Amino acid sequence: MQRGTGCQIGANVSLSPDTVLGDNVIIGNNVTIYPKVSIGDGCRILDGAVIGRLPISAGNIVLPLPTEYLPVQIGPGCVIGCNSVLYTNVTLGERVLIGDLAAAREGVVLEDLVVIGQSTKIHRDLRIGKRTHISYLSVIGAMVEADVFISPGISATDDNNVYLTRFGLQDIQRRPPIIRRFAVIGLNATLVPGVEIGKGAFVTAGAVVTKDVPPWTMVAGVPARYFRDIPVEWKEKILSLRR
Repeated sequence: MQRGTGCQIGANVSLSPDTVLGDNVIIGNNVTIYPKVSIGDGCRILDGAVIGRLPISAGNIVLPLPTEYLPVQIGPGCVIGCNSVLYTNVTLGERVLIGDLAAAREGVVLEDLVVIGQSTKIHRDLRIGKRTHISYLSVIGAMVEADVFISPGISATDDNNVYLTRFGLQDIQRRPPIIRRFAVIGLNATLVPGVEIGKGAFVTAGAVVTKDVPPWTMVAGVPARYFRDIPVEWKEKILSLRR
């Protein structure tokens, strides 16, 4: 194990022999770190977290699963919450916050300053852009650009053929929704596979999005329909940000 200066490691911690810890890393009690994990300077891993694990099947999963450990990179200043799980082949940028009981599946990339709320799940092979905030109790199967806000209770799915794919009767063709920069997704909204939420768009609470949402518009309802344009003064304030 490679260990920087000033690290603190709690009780009952299991570290792989090839674990790399930067300076001033704090690891709580009962943490498990699997092979090929690198943790940057100043990170804090709270009690019960599991980092770098392989997914495991009981022989009843249609999706293919990786069988070898791949690198996990955790950037400096990240906080990994209690009992959260990061699978193998996950990358975190700088100062990412992972809430308690959250999970990021294999292949996920979380860019700098992303927030993942408590008990939120990020599907595999997805990228979440800088400064995006995803609230608690959400299931995210979407590609998300920078500066997006996602409210609690969101469902975004990426398999529109589950009727057949669940039995292996059709090849899985994942079509994750895309949420463009500055968009807002309201409380308990649902995004079906393949839809695109345009730049600066606003999906209101409870909406079920079955079609693309144009940039800088609001949609509402089941199914979601055009409601109004984003006010010009809101758009101008957002676009004036230096990010």
